[in-house]
Amino acid sequence: MPPTTPVTGARAKVYIADPNTGKAELIGIFNSVSLGLTYDVQPVYILGRFGPAASVYTGQEPVSVQCGGFRVVGAGVHLMARMPNVKDLLTHEYIQIVVHDRQSGKKLHVVNECRPVSYSTTISARDIEQINITYIGLRVDDESTALAESADASTLPVVP
Repeated sequence: MPPTTPVTGARAKVYIADPNTGKAELIGIFNSVSLGLTYDVQPVYILGRFGPAASVYTGQEPVSVQCGGFRVVGAGVHLMARMPNVKDLLTHEYIQIVVHDRQSGKKLHVVNECRPVSYSTTISARDIEQINITYIGLRVDDESTALAESADASTLPVVP
């Protein structure tokens, strides 16, 4: 068995794919990315028992992605991180966030159908400006699993 190769923070590259062109652009402003997936689990209670008899999956929450880094003049959050302007909220397309291992070039995480939802910035004396951006995605895949729903899952109607 080949030796394992741990992923360290200095080895990650973050790309944001443009939904219109499909082209992924390397984003150089993030020095930290955290993402999380949560499933909804509900306990099942039955008469005659004080504790739950089982727990069942009832759904999946949106994928939460937090990106943090330093602010670069000329590379604002609306341009580089794809934060929409207020006038574009109704027409803003989903984006895709892809995290690659810098050394091997392999994809580690792909967060599909993302929308930027918030950002904050901190400016302080004797420090560089920090920026934090939060995205919400519908699914996350990793190098071993694609989390697509089954083909018979319900979908929203397509509006012409």
